Amino acid sequence: MELGETVRDAAIRETKEECGLDVELVEDTPMDAYDILKLDEDERLWYHYVLLQFLVQPKDGALKPTSDVTDARWVPLKEVENYDLTKSVRCFFRKHRNELEKHS
Repeated sequence: MELGETVRDAAIRETKEECGLDVELVEDTPMDAYDILKLDEDERLWYHYVLLQFLVQPKDGALKPTSDVTDARWVPLKEVENYDLTKSVRCFFRKHRNELEKHS
């Protein structure tokens, strides 16, 4: 997020920057939130970040990876867990599968 930017605006901006898509939020509230804490070898906090997942729909643009993304592709929801996902992303899809299916 940029200083003074709302999480909603950040989600829209980041989608454009990372995937080339102009999107709009389907709902104003995040679907979920995850705290990611990484400890160093001495068990001291190395970093902490928060993931907020918003449901969005494309308005314009073409899906393409940009500077900090190595790949971007549309994947059918039933196939998403066949991919190498982080623990938090895999958990998100399992937890919200029914809700996501309603919007696909």
